[in-house]
Amino acid sequence: MQNFTREERVQLFIKKEGKERRKEERVAVSLPVSLANSAQVTRDISPSGVYFEANTPFVLGEKVGFVIKFNNPGDNLMLKCNGEIVRVENRNSKVGVAVKILESIMESTSYINDFPILNPSKFPLSGG
Repeated sequence: MQNFTREERVQLFIKKEGKERRKEERVAVSLPVSLANSAQVTRDISPSGVYFEANTPFVLGEKVGFVIKFNNPGDNLMLKCNGEIVRVENRNSKVGVAVKILESIMESTSYINDFPILNPSKFPLSGG
């Protein structure tokens, strides 16, 4: 079986199926991501999901809480999310993880000096 890059697989799928399955456009960006037990960096993000590479294993279907930090001039923003892992890929010495965002809330972090300091499991968004 021939190895294809992610983008090559997407293009092959589009040619075969005649349509793109993604609902929203992704933006390639490196942003800090804080999970309960680790800190990662995004590879790309969309309004409905995020992709990052990790040094630790993740389980398909697992629910995860995470925080993405946006550094903006004059104010830092923090996107708190709950999501579900929808794809896990072995990528050399790392693991590629795609997460579908199930719920999120944006907050100002101008008062927070040290990141990541939050444990995302401590702030369930759905009142749980």
